[in-house]
Amino acid sequence: MAGKWVWHELHTPNKQRAVTFYEALFDWTAVDAPMPDGNYTIWQKGGEGIGGLWPTGGPGAENDPPRWLLYIESDDIDRDYARVTELGGKALTHITEIPGAGRMFTAEDPTGAQFVVMFPIPMEAQVTAKPTKTAKPKAKAKPAAKTAPAAKAKPAAKPAVKAKKAPKASPKAKPRKAALKAAKKSVVGLKTATKVARDTAAAKGRTAALKGRSQNNFRR
Repeated sequence: MAGKWVWHELHTPNKQRAVTFYEALFDWTAVDAPMPDGNYTIWQKGGEGIGGLWPTGGPGAENDPPRWLLYIESDDIDRDYARVTELGGKALTHITEIPGAGRMFTAEDPTGAQFVVMFPIPMEAQVTAKPTKTAKPKAKAKPAAKTAPAAKAKPAAKPAVKAKKAPKASPKAKPRKAALKAAKKSVVGLKTATKVARDTAAAKGRTAALKGRSQNNFRR
């Protein structure tokens, strides 16, 4: 409902002291909730969140005084952002979107009191819808096995090489052999003739010597 208080937030530089005080006073429970820009603490009563605690004194909040900051619901955040200035107030921040919570901005009334204008996400929209399961892509059919190409027929065996016929003896070979034989015969004949001639000469010499002896003996 627009215009109602929807959240209460304590800003303090001493978180532990504030937690000890409020837990003892109202039986609240402080539950830390990690945030992208630091730890945020939620006040719970009977397991239900009723407010929050924001530690100050850090970067950008050095001069933030200890205070309770009220969140007031809006049904048109852009309209109310413009109207704050038109009515004499001041927008201290731009409209910020908080994932899972809504859109909001911090403002100041004409007297200097600060508050937060918030357009909350409806509770039914905060329920995280289960992501639709994406159908897994069907496995691609494996390509058919390639058919092995038919083996090429081996070329027919070459006909056996015919044994080469021994080359016919050159007709010149016969005369050469004949010449060798003739030469051998000539040599043998020469040797024989030489021996015969030598023997003949020797015989003649012996004969002549015998004749000479015979003549000498006859003279005597």
